Amino acid sequence: MKQAPLELVIETLLAHKRDFQNTALMDVQEHYKTPFHVLISCILSLRTKDEVTGPASQRLFTLADTPETLLQLTVEQIEKAIYPAGFYKTKARTIQKICKLLIEKYQGEVPKTREELLQLPGVGPKTAAITMVYGHEIHDHIPVDVHVHRISHRLGGVTT
Repeated sequence: MKQAPLELVIETLLAHKRDFQNTALMDVQEHYKTPFHVLISCILSLRTKDEVTGPASQRLFTLADTPETLLQLTVEQIEKAIYPAGFYKTKARTIQKICKLLIEKYQGEVPKTREELLQLPGVGPKTAAITMVYGHEIHDHIPVDVHVHRISHRLGGVTT
């Protein structure tokens, strides 16, 4: 009996999953284990390769690793720490805005709901889902980008 395309794709992916390395965000989550670190690293990862995201996150978190300590840094210090991440100047300002909001509105904690996360500057649906799943370990979301969504539709795995 011929396998459905989606079943064949899943079988193939499972057979080769050991061939793939963790993403930079998974490494951050395993090392730091906080929603704040996942959120900030996710912001850094946008439009940036993993080879850059991991080291940029480590440099930044060596300087400051809480919303309070990050706000004590200048935008220029953040820029220097996260360079060469894509759009590093914009991301440095966004990180400071996020930290300010986290302190003012959420007592320094990263919100746990999608709706609240989406209110933070620079946070879209994918970043919100990643923060919930890998930061807060709330597993009722699946972080995907538009490519995964399109491929799932083409293979007949979902209809939305």
